[in-house]
Amino acid sequence: MDDDRNSDCESRSSAPVFSTCEQSATTATSVSDNENDTASMRSNSPAPSVMSMSSALRQALYKQEFGRNLNNYSNVYQLPADEEELDRLERQYDMLNSLFGYKYPPPMRKVLEEDNSKVQNAVLDLGSGAGNWIIDVARDFPHCEAVAVDLTPMKSKRIPSNLRSEVDDINLGLEHFTGQFNVVHTRLIAMGVQDYYRLIDQISDVLRPGGLIDLAEVDFVTYDRNHQLISVTDPTPDALTWGKPYWSHWLRAVSNVARDRLGGDVTAARHLYSWVSKHQAYEDVTYHEFWLPIIPGNYDRPPEEAEFLKEHRMALEYDVLSFLKAGRPMLLRAGYSEQFLLGIERHVFEELREAEEPQYARIETVYARKKHVVLPVVTALAS
Repeated sequence: MDDDRNSDCESRSSAPVFSTCEQSATTATSVSDNENDTASMRSNSPAPSVMSMSSALRQALYKQEFGRNLNNYSNVYQLPADEEELDRLERQYDMLNSLFGYKYPPPMRKVLEEDNSKVQNAVLDLGSGAGNWIIDVARDFPHCEAVAVDLTPMKSKRIPSNLRSEVDDINLGLEHFTGQFNVVHTRLIAMGVQDYYRLIDQISDVLRPGGLIDLAEVDFVTYDRNHQLISVTDPTPDALTWGKPYWSHWLRAVSNVARDRLGGDVTAARHLYSWVSKHQAYEDVTYHEFWLPIIPGNYDRPPEEAEFLKEHRMALEYDVLSFLKAGRPMLLRAGYSEQFLLGIERHVFEELREAEEPQYARIETVYARKKHVVLPVVTALAS
């Protein structure tokens, strides 16, 4: 898949076959006391609490398309930002933690304990979604400052006092966070990122020396029971280019729209290891891949995977069916008819329950430490 990924590097570890009180949150969106004023998309410093936003400003953060609320901030990330989508992400969170075998990467606790500076430890979650991960961080590490950044305000009513929520588009840059965090985390945000390598580079400036970068992305293609790529033709808004496996075709359609029409970096997962390991600022790079049986299929699977499905199959089905609905506005805007998409969704539901052949997603994770001393890049001058 990725020609520039070096499998011989000692820092890469290969996963098994399956691996198987109310806070005063802030926002980077400007707030005016006059509800008739328009909000600028970004301010130089955090603005007042999202809890104190006027109803007009809150409403301005959303737009409605095809019956779903979407963020009105970014033209790149166009999955819904409503209660239905947040419920999907909340249920997905526990399932993915079980798949990974951890909530936090192993070095994280050490990173947050070994900083001897007088500055308070801080953790940043980019594209926080429902906020489950960063809320857990704020509770599990109460001595740390926790910051969640997303395109819409955090809606949870259980936000700890050491957590703040900022509304911002990370595609606009992270310069205002330079040198402020011990840990920077992202999970499944590539669809909304225009240039993922640039994001990795900027995170190196956001991290303090010795800090931890933690990335996890899915690569938006599907794999068979042997973890070999399932090749499908590019689907178009008609039935002629669609067929079994329907989930693979649907995912390809969403991926194409996210990449070609919206500009999302949907292939980023395949390059995470290469980008981080070759970056001058990072060391101790660790890579894992995890195989999620999106369409489980009816076959004799490895025992560890069977145990995972026994515990999470209902959550997995809910995630898939909810994701089909979440992707509907993107595909409708791209020219697909609602009747056609409803038919495809029924076929995917049948595959979930009846398919003989599985369809896997590959989730790739990378975490690394920022070097304590980063040497500048020296470019030789031409004679």
